[in-house]
Amino acid sequence: MRGKPRKCTVRGAPRWYVDTTDQLTGHRKRAFFETQKDAQQHQDQVNMQPKPQRTLHALVDPDVTLEAFAAEWFWSQVAAGLWRPMTTRVYGEHLAQRLCAFSLGSRPEDTLGTVRVRDLTRGHVEALVTGLRQQGFAPDTVRVPYRLLCLLLDRAVSRGYSLATW
Repeated sequence: MRGKPRKCTVRGAPRWYVDTTDQLTGHRKRAFFETQKDAQQHQDQVNMQPKPQRTLHALVDPDVTLEAFAAEWFWSQVAAGLWRPMTTRVYGEHLAQRLCAFSLGSRPEDTLGTVRVRDLTRGHVEALVTGLRQQGFAPDTVRVPYRLLCLLLDRAVSRGYSLATW
C-alpha cells in the first residue's frame, strides 16, 4: 500500500485527504473528503493504479529532445490546419531527414534530434548549416531546415526553456 488517508482540519471542520501525483507534471495533488470511508475508497483506487512513469508532455518536460519537441510542434501545426498539404509534406521530410537526423558524430545515435532542447547552442546551428552545405545541398535546401530550427528555438524560448549559451 503506497499511502493512507490522513486527517486534517479545513475551516474548523474535520476532513480527510489523500495525496496523489499528477501524471502530467509530477506535482503532488490532494483530494479532500468529509469521511474517512470516502477517503479510504479513493486511496484504494489510487493504490491500484500503476506508479507514474514521469513521461512528460514535450511542452513541460525540461529534458525534452529536439526530435520530440519538433514532433509536437509539427503535429500541432498540422492539427491547426495552417499549412497546405505540400507544405506539410516538405516540412515533415526536412524535419525527419535533415534536421533531426543530422549527424553530430561518428556514432549513428549522435544526431541533432537526440540533443535536449535546453542544451542546444549556436554551435549546433552553425554545424547544421555548414554540414548540410558540405554534404552538397543547395542554399535553398539548407534554408528550410535552418528556418525550421529557428522556429523551434523561438518556440522553446517562448515556452520558458532556458537554452544554453548563445
